[in-house]
Amino acid sequence: MDGHVRVMLVTSNVGSAFEEPDGVQQIWLCELLEAVRQGSPHFLAVHLQELGGKNYETTMKEVRQFVRSIRDSDVMRKYDRMLALLDEDFQNKQTFTALGCLFFIHKSLGDIQLWSFREHTFETIFDKTVIGGSLSDSPFHHKVKFPVDFFPEFKWSRKGFLHTKWQLCGRVMNLVNVHLFHDASNLTALKCPSPYCLNRQRALEHVLKLVTEEGGESCPTFYFGDFNFRLDLQKVVKHLCGHLSPQWSRNGSGEVCEAVYRNEGSDRVLRIAEKCFQYKNSSQFLSDSGKEFLGFDVETHQFKELYELERRFPPSYPYSEDCLEGTELLNTRCPAWCDRVLFNEMAKREVDFASNCSKVEYGLIGQTVCTGDHKPVFMQFVFGRHGELRNGGEPMQSVSGHVKHCKPDQQPVLLTVVLLTIAFSAVLLAALFPNL
Repeated sequence: MDGHVRVMLVTSNVGSAFEEPDGVQQIWLCELLEAVRQGSPHFLAVHLQELGGKNYETTMKEVRQFVRSIRDSDVMRKYDRMLALLDEDFQNKQTFTALGCLFFIHKSLGDIQLWSFREHTFETIFDKTVIGGSLSDSPFHHKVKFPVDFFPEFKWSRKGFLHTKWQLCGRVMNLVNVHLFHDASNLTALKCPSPYCLNRQRALEHVLKLVTEEGGESCPTFYFGDFNFRLDLQKVVKHLCGHLSPQWSRNGSGEVCEAVYRNEGSDRVLRIAEKCFQYKNSSQFLSDSGKEFLGFDVETHQFKELYELERRFPPSYPYSEDCLEGTELLNTRCPAWCDRVLFNEMAKREVDFASNCSKVEYGLIGQTVCTGDHKPVFMQFVFGRHGELRNGGEPMQSVSGHVKHCKPDQQPVLLTVVLLTIAFSAVLLAALFPNL
């Protein structure tokens, strides 16, 4: 090893993948393995949400085979150590999150250690281990299901986070698998502010607080999972429909059940119902990687301590679950970048764009095929040994949109300004104090 560890972080909501083990799941597996083959990471971390699928009571039994399909593939033969943490015990309603974490370590890496939250020490990883059930016997993670009071208007569901801490070549790194609350109703999401947005904000603040208490701010920390972040729906509708007024429909109980926007010719432009977001031109959300709608992605603006690489990929949700329509959007929800990789200030230093030694990548996996209603999202970078910064590529921003560093093409200008300032100061001193 040359002192640099290629790290690939992947997050994927695999709820749909378990609905069709011979269809969507096989495509998902092929796309993940191809991404690994191309990226050739030394350390691979895969965070999964909705493990076992949406009907987990009947399909959770397929999880172990799913993991074996990855572990035993030809692509993974060079990875001689593995750890799988699988929250499978759906009967334990108090703790069940359906989160899964898979970690693969390349044979070229030396001593890799994992933090024991029970013994408060690092322990070396030697072999390939699968830990399942409720995970209560495992000391190598900190798992939290969100308290029931976080669900004031919603059913208590399998949402929470799972935290692991690693030591790679002498450098410590926190990895946090996160699954936040979804939007139950598009009509409710039209409110400003959206109650779902406020609930996610509260939950993420809870995650950050607990991870910080475990020392998360003292070393690089990456939060990657299904945050369920949504666009500001009220503003998106105004952007799409302009001056058009909605036609509201009510059900037998007098509750609003539908809003329809029509143009002057009475053609339907947009229809919104509880689980329907039907726009006349849904491909508009995918055009130019959805750049037109990035300005409506504002849920992270409250978290100025978190950063994210620039997103140059289309929304990760919601896509058709038909194997033949992998690039088609579903008309159930407004498309959004639900699946993300965020990181703290310490991690930002590790993926600092100023060094041009290697490229940082951030994008979708399986963009042109069907991987379920969510597209997996990955980030790849080089983790420098003993404080070395070995990454470069894309400008890094805080999730609030504030650029923390200058762009590469600005650096020579800054250097010139500094040199001119020094030269001018020297001339001025010589003129004022000729005898020095």
